[in-house]
Amino acid sequence: GDRGAMGRPECAAFAREHAALLQACWHVFEAPKLAGGFEEGQAIEARFRGRSKYYKGVVRKVWGDGTFKILYDDGDEEEHVEEDHIRALNRAPAESGPLAKLVSLQAVQGGGLGVGSA
Repeated sequence: GDRGAMGRPECAAFAREHAALLQACWHVFEAPKLAGGFEEGQAIEARFRGRSKYYKGVVRKVWGDGTFKILYDDGDEEEHVEEDHIRALNRAPAESGPLAKLVSLQAVQGGGLGVGSA
């Protein structure tokens, strides 16, 4: 039967070798996503308090009720913003987002994430 990827010896060896790194950043791979595709660390524009004008910001948290915590570029924060008040913004993700944390952890650990690397 199919044991899945972790059943392969090279995957199991990689997991053992990099256990601390994987444990430290596992949440990056399980970042919540909803139908709209917004995720923590994503650059967006949102309608502050439901007003008509959009302001640039970053998704800081994805709530289980389908709303989002937004940190606006001017420093304002807003909790439980509805998805229909948010639109994607085409710019690089925030330097403090999950991917940046993973890259930092990788640099600290001093290793690549390639399977089979020693």
